[in-house]
Amino acid sequence: MDNTPQRKRLFVGGHLHGHELPVGTATVTAIRYHSPEDFPTDPMRTDEYRTLKLTLKTPTGTKRQRFRVLRGIKRSRALRMTRSDPDRFWNTQSDK
Repeated sequence: MDNTPQRKRLFVGGHLHGHELPVGTATVTAIRYHSPEDFPTDPMRTDEYRTLKLTLKTPTGTKRQRFRVLRGIKRSRALRMTRSDPDRFWNTQSDK
């Protein structure tokens, strides 16, 4: 049994936006779920997230971080989405 702690990544976009979960080493994560508005007999939904390294320029320097981004969201949009909540996505409270 491997007790090595898994890396955690923040998810950008989709059902898991803003959540941090362990991801392992795969470059793509597929999440299957039922949404609250689904009936139990509805097929499960699937969202695919890929790993993207984003760069944020701050007054104190440059931050680079890997995120899991919903497939179909471009890098520039993902960056805008993370900049809308920098304390959650970029841990900018430590910069203050």
